[in-house]
Amino acid sequence: MERNLSKTRFYGKTDDVDELVELATAVGLHRFAAELRQRGLAANGGMLLGAPMGSQQYIEQWCDEKVVTLLRKISSVMDMPKEFAVEKFTAMVQGLRPKWTHAVARFYIAAPLVADAFCETVQKMCDVAALRVMGHDLSDIDEWSLQHIRLRAADGGWGLVDLKTEV
Repeated sequence: MERNLSKTRFYGKTDDVDELVELATAVGLHRFAAELRQRGLAANGGMLLGAPMGSQQYIEQWCDEKVVTLLRKISSVMDMPKEFAVEKFTAMVQGLRPKWTHAVARFYIAAPLVADAFCETVQKMCDVAALRVMGHDLSDIDEWSLQHIRLRAADGGWGLVDLKTEV
């Protein structure tokens, strides 16, 4: 059995990139060492069971990529005819719940401020998109109504994700 060192990463609890590069080179992780040289602390980390683990910069980068991906998905749903958009949007948000709540809960301990900002950003994006799909505007809805639509469908809500509560 041969190890695939090109897929191997580690997380070093130091802010000294040169020290991380030296260690990566010493253990034969040349590709990872090159990535550290190029991206600095933003490369210091990896994925563990679908969640980012590493430096705050690494986790922030993961969050930024997820927000951009979500924005693209929401945009594609918003371009659909309304009768399809509601169903497609609901299915998309339901798919976010298990994936993202699990990931955010795992990195919350390492970077709580990043997790809070990520949750707020995603929540606002989902709220605005859901209301637009239903023909409303965020400014028309009070906080109580927002909390109600975030309830699971079995509890009388729309089943939208409430990321902060679930994390």
